[in-house]
Amino acid sequence: MKPRRLRPAAAGIALLWIAACSATGGRAGKMDDHFHWREAPTPTPLGWVVFLPGAGGLSVLDDDKHYFRVAELLNKHRLDVLVVDYKRAYRSAPRPPEGEGPERIAWVTEQAIDWMRRSHPRTVGRQGAVVGWALGASGTIHIVNDPAAVVRLGLHGAALFYPVATETGGLHNRVPMLVLTGELDDVTPAEEIRRLVSERVAGSASVDLVVYPDAYHGFDVASLKQRKTIRLLPLFGPSATLQYDESAADDATRRLIRFLVRAQATTQTTAQVARIP
Repeated sequence: MKPRRLRPAAAGIALLWIAACSATGGRAGKMDDHFHWREAPTPTPLGWVVFLPGAGGLSVLDDDKHYFRVAELLNKHRLDVLVVDYKRAYRSAPRPPEGEGPERIAWVTEQAIDWMRRSHPRTVGRQGAVVGWALGASGTIHIVNDPAAVVRLGLHGAALFYPVATETGGLHNRVPMLVLTGELDDVTPAEEIRRLVSERVAGSASVDLVVYPDAYHGFDVASLKQRKTIRLLPLFGPSATLQYDESAADDATRRLIRFLVRAQATTQTTAQVARIP
């Protein structure tokens, strides 16, 4: 039976629509103006990580520092980070390809990694991972479902925060994945994410799914200490809830760091073994 296409709940669509409208339209500078490099303070980094933000781009409502705070934390663990503002980058590309949202995000990610290797030679020959949030996670799924892209980009893992589960052909990830979401998420429902993981194609790599019982969408964003409810219409219609959960955020951060560091260490060990005559 062909895996069915999974769609966000109505509230999720509302939030994605609002966030998309908040992004600046039109072409803005060069494509690589929207690739933001954060380098670990060490001459010998473990590897690199690409961040693909949610539907609002670099901003979560009025917070434009969240992804950079996470990047700085990973820098302390010897991981270089490239934050990709994929919507602006796509609009700034001279001849971007057509396609659905995840396909466009995946294409921009490939351009960003190519730019990273040209601009930062320390990344050449090293493998890395992609971390996606919400809409950005849909692009991450599209990438890890493509065996050629995984090899071409040199990926050894992917992590997803409350992913938008819209991949038409289901999940057949070619690298291990960590998926983190909240049980009370009314934007990207946990039920849809569980279904995506449980129905993944035979032969897929491992997936570690963690669902936090009392957590909403954006549970890892510290600036959302006060619960935010967003509506497409002022007084009625579907709504989307965002709120920080310190306990869930702390646990998710520990899991993310452990996953990325272990994936890199495993890759290095495998490479070392392969070089033994």
